[in-house]
Amino acid sequence: MATSNRSSPECWLLGKPVDSLSCARLPRKRDVLSLYLFHHVVEKKTVMEGLNLACGKVLTVWERARIPTQRVDACVRKLRGIHDKYQALKKHRTRGRESDRVKEKMFLDDLQDLFDVATSDALQTMTNEEDKEFLKMQREDVFSCSIAGIDAKKSGVEARRWKRNEQEAALKRRYDEREAKVQGAAAAFSSSSTSSEESQADDDYRPSTSACTSGFPAKRPKNIFTSPEVVGALDRVNLPDRGAAFVTGAVAQALGHDISDLTLSRSSIRRSRSHTRQIQDEEARKKFHAAGPLLLHWDGKMLQEMRGKTVERVAILVTGQGFEKLLGIPSAARSTGEAQAAACLELLESWKIRDEVVGLVFDTTASNTGLHKGACVRIEEGLERELAMLACRHHVLEIVFSDVFRVVFGDTGGPEVALFKRFQKEWPTINQQEYTVAEDTLFEGHLEQLRSQMKDYLASALADPTKCPREDYFEFLQLAALFLGGGTTTQPSFRAPGAIHHARWMSKGIYCLKMFLFRHQFKTTKREERNVTVMALFIALVYVRFWHEAPLSSHAPHNDIMMLTELQKYTNQINVAATASNALQRHLWYLA
Repeated sequence: MATSNRSSPECWLLGKPVDSLSCARLPRKRDVLSLYLFHHVVEKKTVMEGLNLACGKVLTVWERARIPTQRVDACVRKLRGIHDKYQALKKHRTRGRESDRVKEKMFLDDLQDLFDVATSDALQTMTNEEDKEFLKMQREDVFSCSIAGIDAKKSGVEARRWKRNEQEAALKRRYDEREAKVQGAAAAFSSSSTSSEESQADDDYRPSTSACTSGFPAKRPKNIFTSPEVVGALDRVNLPDRGAAFVTGAVAQALGHDISDLTLSRSSIRRSRSHTRQIQDEEARKKFHAAGPLLLHWDGKMLQEMRGKTVERVAILVTGQGFEKLLGIPSAARSTGEAQAAACLELLESWKIRDEVVGLVFDTTASNTGLHKGACVRIEEGLERELAMLACRHHVLEIVFSDVFRVVFGDTGGPEVALFKRFQKEWPTINQQEYTVAEDTLFEGHLEQLRSQMKDYLASALADPTKCPREDYFEFLQLAALFLGGGTTTQPSFRAPGAIHHARWMSKGIYCLKMFLFRHQFKTTKREERNVTVMALFIALVYVRFWHEAPLSSHAPHNDIMMLTELQKYTNQINVAATASNALQRHLWYLA
């Protein structure tokens, strides 16, 4: 029976809190809320501790009634909702409004209902009719019936069921021990055989006792999952082990094979795939020979595994003169620079190429460039020598472009650019066949020379689409060529404007070029038109070339020098060249 402490404080609307629940019936909402307040107010527990303690006692009463219940977290959420409503009413308890008194009366009436934590299909899964009837009556009125004492008959049935399960488990253990001995004898027989068919036998196959004792073991199924081609195909389509068993069995039957001759055990497939991957990895490491100095690349990303768990994966590869090699994609305990550095050093040690690494290629995140705990510093400490710091040129040029954009357009004051948002809304009304390229008056002196050079460069770049791994990369080059008056001879097709937030940094360049090409259809102020023109000139004449060649890390020193040289010659109305030069010079760490 629920009891209360005489020294316990009074709780508004509820009186003194109770420290236990009645075991004669299922608890009401009022009982559970009062029990929670006892743990929280009297025993000074935290909110979550009080909720968990109260819900634990509630589930104990429901389990005694033999009714399937929800998980404890669902029970906690339900009680938390009642408590939040109680706190909201308590906040306005001193107000004299009639509506507040009505809400309090409705809340008290609701507290008399059953605190129902049964599963949604409880009545369908329960087999005892008395238990079903009890649950129905408790939902109508908790005082209509009560829980009786222990049913001796049911207790005896459960005891006999438990004893029977224990006997079955003991029989299974003895059977597994006997089969293990049989398997060992079969393995000894198989090792003495030289036939190719027996060399491909499934390690998990268990011959019958009669075949082994007679000296002639049965024919073992063929394990096709030791083939590197099969394992590679399954991994390429991300097919799980159980799915591989289903697909293999269906294909074998369609081809007229007897599936009893194949290994289709899920555990055997899993072990075979793991063993085959390990063999392939060892062979790849034996064949790999690093000719000359190497650059180490890495990048981390949160990925979801087949079991639904999200882990941090670090892709690690090395590049040299004319080649690149993926070393592995191990998991890291955390997304910190220290964890990524540890993963890189471990792979370098396993591939035995620690001494060949002379430089690091990385993106410009704080986890990599941190002065004390960054991955670059940790890798240098692990290799015990200084390395060339070559930041990813795409990330560096992203910073260069962001600084120039900020100088030209100013701070946006939000996660999106308002001008781009306007253009995105008006895009459906724009006639894509009526675009206007840049006038010749925009190119004077050195800019005219740059225009001629870039038209030839962009034409050769667009002629080989394989150099653009993504469609937005190709679109960037195509828009720059159209701006300069080049591009294709046929009518170009324009993609609808996409994301406009700052994380999609390339969208700024694509938007500026599109707004200039359709400037006669998109209304802008004179200042906005000037800013768009300045950005379009900088993109098409200087930026797009060095951005397109950024993936070639070995060309970075030459490209950086060429870009700095072009920026010194570049003339503009706004301080674009100086801003771009300063941003680029901040990331020439490999010259230190």
